[in-house]
Amino acid sequence: MNQYLLLLRGVNVGGKNKISMEVLKQVLQQNGFTSVRSYINSGNLLCESAHNQQTVRELCEKLILESFAKRISVCVLERQEFCDAVDSKPLWWGCDDITPQGTTRQDTPSPRKHNAVFCLEGTAQEFLASVTCLQEGEQIEAEQQILFWSVDAQFFDNSALKQQLDKKRVSQCVTVRNYKTTLQLRALMAQK
Repeated sequence: MNQYLLLLRGVNVGGKNKISMEVLKQVLQQNGFTSVRSYINSGNLLCESAHNQQTVRELCEKLILESFAKRISVCVLERQEFCDAVDSKPLWWGCDDITPQGTTRQDTPSPRKHNAVFCLEGTAQEFLASVTCLQEGEQIEAEQQILFWSVDAQFFDNSALKQQLDKKRVSQCVTVRNYKTTLQLRALMAQK
């Protein structure tokens, strides 16, 4: 059996696209998925399946449409792929006082937002090529299907990646998780 992380795009955020994770877990189990677990109510599921990654994605999207009458995109990552990417995260991701070069910032660091951007199709490197120029206080690094992104909170709304993510055609291609959620999902994936 293959172990997968399923990240549903735009589910249970701001009262939109409401999907019960308990019901979805039952739907997945009734359709051959095993060891189905969810983490918080924002579309994070762990499961096992004999299917390959692409088939899991197609099947999940079909089951969500049939069961909830909602078109929801699903990012599917194999356990090892996800764990390796998170284990290779840049030193500065999750730290307010580390520069992209790995040195300690000399100024008083401002609070930062740390997010992982998961690409639904293609690689993070391909997506990163569409980000024209980074803004002050913004750091981005691609690792497989994940963009590790940190930005000073004061510059968040004007950051280059945020500007890209606000474009509808772009936002449909990714799903975002914060630092804490990403690390918790990594910890859960380590449990068998």
